[in-house]
Amino acid sequence: MKECRVDLWYPRVDTERTDDKPQAAIVGLMDVRAADDIRITYDFDRDGYVIQQVPLTGTEYDFQEGEWTEVAFVPAWQLDARTPEE
Repeated sequence: MKECRVDLWYPRVDTERTDDKPQAAIVGLMDVRAADDIRITYDFDRDGYVIQQVPLTGTEYDFQEGEWTEVAFVPAWQLDARTPEE
């Protein structure tokens, strides 16, 4: 499977952003199967990734800031594959 890596650059730092230092990643599916885009950000207060989608209004999507709605939260350290001895 081919992958694309997106690094979120210091999301807590309030500075002007360039395209090569994003604070969020938007993922869309390019296929005949329809699927909403998702936006992935990091929530430092809860220590994990937030996945958001935009609610459908009429027949168009409104990608204005603040319109994204959280649909999932993934803790940063959810999976621990270490054995008890470690």
